[in-house]
Amino acid sequence: MPQLSYLTLADIKGLKYNVLYEKFKEASQEAYKKHEEEIVNFYNTTLNHSPEINQEEFQPQEISASNNIMRSLERDILLRIADSKWIDHLHNIDMLREGIGLRAYGQKDPLIEYKREAFDMFNNMMHDIQRETVAHLFRTKFEIQVVHMQDDEPISTDLSRAAEKFIPPSSESEPIRSNGKVGRNDSCPCGSGLKYKKCCGAPRTSKI
Repeated sequence: MPQLSYLTLADIKGLKYNVLYEKFKEASQEAYKKHEEEIVNFYNTTLNHSPEINQEEFQPQEISASNNIMRSLERDILLRIADSKWIDHLHNIDMLREGIGLRAYGQKDPLIEYKREAFDMFNNMMHDIQRETVAHLFRTKFEIQVVHMQDDEPISTDLSRAAEKFIPPSSESEPIRSNGKVGRNDSCPCGSGLKYKKCCGAPRTSKI
């Protein structure tokens, strides 16, 4: 991996935390973009010489996802790893600051040693971000579900078939005739509820 030069010691000296964080985030994104092809080639070479690794699990996933999804995923992974590594870097800087005075016993200027080691730690952090980002991308799997929209069609079921065969009852019920004739004691076919002999079958008298 080449030496990173996106941020120099002069760039970060005396900056406040929020300004330094923004510069670091921009530098990490720039570093990843410039070395993306180199990192991918490095991992491809490493995987080809590592028989214990299942290469099918580490293939680039651009063939199974759209470019927009892949770019969004790259940004999310990069920023998440960068946040984690930056917190670790601040912790390591605090530890370096506490023990830097011991360099004086080795006839070295503690301030110069502090600046040199802090800058080396920063570059190492950038390299770690690159490696872990690419490793996560190679290990990411996608499952894209394609939903086919169907035209509205009637669903054929037993109930629908039964409904098609259903004949609604007539509003006027008719008496069932076994031989085509109505008995005098049968219900009148007109539906009045009276017997036929007292309704339509009653003898009619003519008026003179």
